[in-house]
Amino acid sequence: MCQHWSVKPPTWEELRNPPDTSSSHQILLKTGVILSGLLLAIAVIGIRSFGLLQTLEFKAFDTLMKIRPNQGVDSRLLIVEATETDINRWGYPIPDSKLAQTIETIQQHQPSIIGLFIFRDTPLATSFANRPVEPGHQNLLKLLQNNDRLVALCSIKLTEDNPNQPGISPLPEIPEKRLGFSNLELDKFDNILRRNLLFIHPELNNPCPTRFSFSFQLASKYLESKGIKAQTIDRNRVKIGETIFKRLQENSGGYHQLDNRGFQILLNYRTSKNIATKISLSDVLDNKFNPELIKKRIVIIGVVAEISNPTDYFSTPYSNGALFPMSGVDIQAQMTSQIISAVLDKRPLLWTWSQTGEILWVVIWSLAGSGIVIASLSNRNSFLLFIYIGTGVSILCLVCFIFFLQGGWIPLVPTAISLSMSSITGYLIANKWKYFNQKFILMKK
Repeated sequence: MCQHWSVKPPTWEELRNPPDTSSSHQILLKTGVILSGLLLAIAVIGIRSFGLLQTLEFKAFDTLMKIRPNQGVDSRLLIVEATETDINRWGYPIPDSKLAQTIETIQQHQPSIIGLFIFRDTPLATSFANRPVEPGHQNLLKLLQNNDRLVALCSIKLTEDNPNQPGISPLPEIPEKRLGFSNLELDKFDNILRRNLLFIHPELNNPCPTRFSFSFQLASKYLESKGIKAQTIDRNRVKIGETIFKRLQENSGGYHQLDNRGFQILLNYRTSKNIATKISLSDVLDNKFNPELIKKRIVIIGVVAEISNPTDYFSTPYSNGALFPMSGVDIQAQMTSQIISAVLDKRPLLWTWSQTGEILWVVIWSLAGSGIVIASLSNRNSFLLFIYIGTGVSILCLVCFIFFLQGGWIPLVPTAISLSMSSITGYLIANKWKYFNQKFILMKK
């Protein structure tokens, strides 16, 4: 028997992988591949629900934060920083007289708001008996009492965080409406600051009586000067101008059973570098600055000398382990800028999908991994499969980055795992199916 000359002879690859001509077998194979993708998605979602992917998800979050374009300096803010040089010159803590002189000098140039990010719970001479009586305390106290455009600092007692930290009270003469707390919410699994605590209800007899954070007070008073006020919609939403701030939930984004006390949002850092124009304390005291830097701006006064004030430095998504921490003053400026930029510039707040939306996202991409296998059933080349998987994961990363540029933090790690595993598992199923199918055919013969 001879084959007709017009018939194309089979290739070696076709002989090695003969097509399964049985349509019912093909349907069963495709169904098995799809079901495996669905089951893998459910497994990954289950693993995620126990918080086992949390560390990886926040590594991805930090990476997305780092590779975003910097937004640059916020021109509405000015930081007056007490550097190590200032501390060597004036001493630490900074004398009340020097703080009073700094505030008076700044006031002369019409700032919008002044934020004193330095604790003063007692007169300096009372706290440091080895010093002479501080003559500038009464002047500082008068400024803190009477300046409606000045926000002072205190710290709320949060016993569950640190039982040995009793909180820090403000000077009793400062009205509550001009106080802001300094407390930050670090992620406990890696001590990185990713959240902005706007307000909280302190316990009775708390040394810090205010509900509002220092940054929220600065931002809200600045916006009020422009006729924009905050209003509460419900316990999970606050509206400022046309912008709605949504409270983080226990399992928002990559979080697992988050302690979401108070009203927290994800902290949308503006830049990894200088958030605002900076001048030193000595520049102000020596009148060596441009007065236009102060006019109509939010001015934050604080200590950035790391040697003198080492506890006021924190790790951020931009940090590399313990390297490159950010000062508390810069963090307050970041938080303040986030609020006013969202309201005035419509800069996106960071947001997440509902849990249902995130589950659907993972399932869709897992089924896409199964689809890769089904589309390549005629060419079961493992090298090509890994190229397809790599391409799929690259597309996924690009999509997640585009969403992140618009403020959307959508699942990347669980989705990438589901996509990859469903493709590999589907490929293994297809190979096993081919092996058993060929064995079955030989047995029939």
